[in-house]
Amino acid sequence: MVCGLWFAVCGESRSVYHRWVAASDLPQQLILVDRSAGMLEAWQRLFQQAPVEVVDGEWSAQDADALVLPVLSNGSVDRPQRAAAEAALTQQTLRAIDQVVFDAHHGEMTTANVERVPAPEERWPVLIAACTRHVRQTCVAADDSGRVFEAALRAAAKHNAQGADTRIESLLCPALAAETGAYLRVAAGMFVAYETLYGA
Repeated sequence: MVCGLWFAVCGESRSVYHRWVAASDLPQQLILVDRSAGMLEAWQRLFQQAPVEVVDGEWSAQDADALVLPVLSNGSVDRPQRAAAEAALTQQTLRAIDQVVFDAHHGEMTTANVERVPAPEERWPVLIAACTRHVRQTCVAADDSGRVFEAALRAAAKHNAQGADTRIESLLCPALAAETGAYLRVAAGMFVAYETLYGA
């Protein structure tokens, strides 16, 4: 029902927007990772016919060409991922995120804005900072998950289209807005974003 509602709202625009991204520029391997049984079940249900890998675990234990890191509007890592980010990423990378937000957005990103961060980690050569909510919001709106995921996919495609030395073939993304508990709505938003860009 939720997925059907998303398609009713977004399906008409899909044929318009997906043409602006070349299929050859999109990452060929998508890895969705979380520890919540509800999130994993929702992903598996909606992505069962798609070549997407759903992993039960921590994103910090997975390697990929690019990592989507959920951040707040001020550039700090969003609360559900903060401890893992502080343990897995260098201080140089965390400072680079702050600097990108300051330089490109005058210190304040809006939801679904993304930025590639020029401080690559060995395990994640490209880092995509994705704004999931304003710093004053108590939690991410579940319905924003699709916009954030699509923006991250488009950023990866733009990176590849520009002929960067490090091509993004695999993209790792933790759950977006899963802390709301609205797992199916979060998964539905992400699935519609996937279909928008990868669908026929």
